[in-house]
Amino acid sequence: MVKNIHFNFTSYTNEQNLLNKLKGEAINIFGQNMYYIKRDAVDENTILGEDLFQEFKDVYEIVMYPENTQSFDGDKDFLAKFGFSISDKSSFMVHQDEFKKITDMDRPLEGDLIFWPVTKRAFQITFVDYDAQFYQMGKNYVWKLTCELWKYSNENIETGTELDDVKLEYFNANNLDNAPQSDNADIITEAAKIEETDTIDFDPANPFQSTF
Repeated sequence: MVKNIHFNFTSYTNEQNLLNKLKGEAINIFGQNMYYIKRDAVDENTILGEDLFQEFKDVYEIVMYPENTQSFDGDKDFLAKFGFSISDKSSFMVHQDEFKKITDMDRPLEGDLIFWPVTKRAFQITFVDYDAQFYQMGKNYVWKLTCELWKYSNENIETGTELDDVKLEYFNANNLDNAPQSDNADIITEAAKIEETDTIDFDPANPFQSTF
């Protein structure tokens, strides 16, 4: 038996357009203003498929809906093998037509950033789900962006948003001149003695034995 031809739930254009507008309106009502920041490769290695030098300059303000409105997903804050670690994750819903109109892109790209001003955190897109709301009336209208907390590693950031301050804060926190261990008087004293004597005796037969 074939499907009843008098009931159409997959290709009726008027119903699809109505549902599309309703979803866009719902995201604009319950969502929040966020910044979509495009990643640009500066020196991409086409053989290994990686880019060691990245920059973030192109910024688009767009409304997105945080799927989990109570807290972040992921492992959150915990003590890992190499110290304290923050592993927050979040998922955002973005309207397809709205995204294409604002960014002039076909779709969000993995590796791009989502900056959430309310939380003052940037999340990196790890996966773009096309089928989050599975073909309602025969069509998809939103993208679900699965993201994880972005960890800054000396990328070039010029967005004109609060995210630019991350670069300055990171530099100040990791600058040896500002590090607490740089004020260790014992280390400074011992280093000065080595510079004064400068009598390091290296024995080629025993490279692990040196006398000062």
